[in-house]
Amino acid sequence: MRVLVGLATLMLNGFVRASVPVLSRRVCYHNSLFQRPGTHKFVRFASRRHRKQNSDSDDSSDSDSDESDDEVYDQDENDPYYEEDVAFSPQFRQLTTHVKALRYDKVLRAGLNLTRATVEDAFFASRLRLNGQVLLKKATVVDEGDKLDLVLSEEVGVVGKRVRVLHIHAIRSDSYKISLRCWRSRVKI
Repeated sequence: MRVLVGLATLMLNGFVRASVPVLSRRVCYHNSLFQRPGTHKFVRFASRRHRKQNSDSDDSSDSDSDESDDEVYDQDENDPYYEEDVAFSPQFRQLTTHVKALRYDKVLRAGLNLTRATVEDAFFASRLRLNGQVLLKKATVVDEGDKLDLVLSEEVGVVGKRVRVLHIHAIRSDSYKISLRCWRSRVKI
């Protein structure tokens, strides 16, 4: 009788399906998180929440991707640096990112996906250049049209990586949305 009462309680909580014979079903809920009372509701809620966010972001990304393709095409037509950059090297990556400051080191890190230590080592070795001039301060503020170079070697000409600042848009007083054109592979500068 005790077993039947326990199994009836489990049936009410949703752990045993009605189509399964009650006496043949063995329930062990010390090993499974999903069979503990109340946790299945939380797990189901969390999975629905994430599924909803993913489906919304997929829908919005599809519509945004069409618009962003048009915007990139328009930027190429109106960009005064486009012809110069394609003549320099056509293998570039154009990206839009957010930075908290328009400092040289922050923008270079965002464009080339570098660590802070890498940028500091390059600065102390005098391998950073702004518009062809050796950088004297890491905190130099960059403007639209500036070329940020990371020199990798100077043996047979200057070889390195480059970032061009295309557009700067202030979102708040402490955040900026910037468009960059990046050459992450080795190019002759």
